[in-house]
Amino acid sequence: MSKSTQAHTFTTDVNKGKQQIRQCFDTWTHAWNEGDISSYVDAYSDSSQTRYVNGSNNVILRGKQSIIDYFMKSSSMGGDNSGGNSYSNSICSLISLEIEVMPGLKDALCFGQYELSVSQDNKVDENKNENDTISGGENSTHSTNSYHRGCFTVHVRKDENFVWKIMSDHSS
Repeated sequence: MSKSTQAHTFTTDVNKGKQQIRQCFDTWTHAWNEGDISSYVDAYSDSSQTRYVNGSNNVILRGKQSIIDYFMKSSSMGGDNSGGNSYSNSICSLISLEIEVMPGLKDALCFGQYELSVSQDNKVDENKNENDTISGGENSTHSTNSYHRGCFTVHVRKDENFVWKIMSDHSS
């Protein structure tokens, strides 16, 4: 095979890897937005070497089970919502995603920015003055949104089934 053919094949394989990884991020984001924490954490490699770092909450975890436990505890569907996170009520949007496939085509580094929009339905206090409510009536509810923007660096690796899995996730 000539050098130009090898270079073309490598470039094609890199682009194919980037496409696959982008599809994985879309799938993971969809699972998050559906509040399906189990499907979301399926993105992480089932290895004791898998790492998750959340700079906002000063959390460093190793191993997929620790990551599962953290997200289940932190989600209102799975626990006490400690750490101030309400994953099941949040919508994640990827603002940017850069993917760098490494030589060997088995590993990639992904850099990006995300935004979480957390919706909270708040029951209006029936003791408040009518002028203090957004929509009148003592049983009214209204939604408020809070936003968090952050950055991430994610190392993904193809597993033995040629599926991209997260080996390391540092989000802040």
